[in-house]
Amino acid sequence: MKSLTRYKYYFTLMIALVVGMTLPSCSDDGQGPDDVSPQQLINYTVTLRVAGDSQGSRADGFDDNDYTAGGDDGDLEDPVGDDGDLEDPVGDFEKLDRVRLIVTNEAGVVEANYVTFSHEITVKLTTGKKKLYIIGNEGSWDDFGSFASGINWLSAAKGDNIGDVYTAMLNLSADHSVMEGTRLPITGTADVELTEPKTPEDINQSTEVWLHRAAVKFTFRMRNNTSRKYTVTDLSLGGMSTAMYLMPKGITMGGKDGKTITAFDAVPDAATYDIVRTLAVELPAKAADATDGEWILLFDKPLYALEGKLLENNAPKNYPLSITLDGLISSEMNLKEVQLPRGTHVYVNITLNKIEDLDFDWQIDLVPYAGVTLEPDFGLDADD
Repeated sequence: MKSLTRYKYYFTLMIALVVGMTLPSCSDDGQGPDDVSPQQLINYTVTLRVAGDSQGSRADGFDDNDYTAGGDDGDLEDPVGDDGDLEDPVGDFEKLDRVRLIVTNEAGVVEANYVTFSHEITVKLTTGKKKLYIIGNEGSWDDFGSFASGINWLSAAKGDNIGDVYTAMLNLSADHSVMEGTRLPITGTADVELTEPKTPEDINQSTEVWLHRAAVKFTFRMRNNTSRKYTVTDLSLGGMSTAMYLMPKGITMGGKDGKTITAFDAVPDAATYDIVRTLAVELPAKAADATDGEWILLFDKPLYALEGKLLENNAPKNYPLSITLDGLISSEMNLKEVQLPRGTHVYVNITLNKIEDLDFDWQIDLVPYAGVTLEPDFGLDADD
């Protein structure tokens, strides 16, 4: 019986030793739950913002589906608003919907390729320098490949080398319809660095990435300062680019918000086309007691074109613009040496003073979606 008791004791002791080795230590040995392992993945949160949305608004803007123009109150008597105004998206097609986030390391190897409808994305990543690529509204077309080229990297899997994303382009279809009735592409990139965690709090890191709508928005307005009414029957704007880079390329940002694109790389030698529209917009005569006629929108919805620069011998070239009244009276002008970066809202304000001399006054205001100093010097002179 003593031997049996001794065996029971040894057996119990062995079980206790095994269990003791498998249980986590409660001592502060540097490996407990309150400590950080150098190999631990970072919970990295990317918050998306669209340049031009009001301060404090969500990246998808407001739910206003109206086409508003003018200042912050939509008053056409204040065609471009005061310096510092912000323009929010008008209609769902200018808002951010589905987004794709691709993360690569410095060598271009994919560490994450994530699609979501959230504008705050958290992914687990290793530490080090990373490149973030964001494509918004990719799923708004039945076949995104018919509108974009060089986009094989969108389906890159973890471990793939993404290659040069800056060769990807947006291209117009044969009939030059520019994203009308569907959501605009919204894209952006960022270089970030995830640091080694020193405290438990460092496991959670984040950044904010600003995106830009990959299009140029046009609003045409006209007022009649004569004593008789006219009808605008035709409008033509030439020199529009048929291609632009999907991602902002070679950009410099400035303006009051620091997110306005002031310089960019355009697709070299891109073919151009003319925006041509047949209209039937009445311009009422100026009231006898009024200083100026009423501002009239020439289109009930904005027109969109691709980012571009019209160059000749590497120098800015004028964009030809023409207006026809009553199907008979035409005036041809030029938008002088204008560059059209993505995210820009171009207001073309036209005043008819004297029909005898085709005396049109023209003013062009380039207004990024975010409020910046207006640039009314981009005008049109009747003598050009």
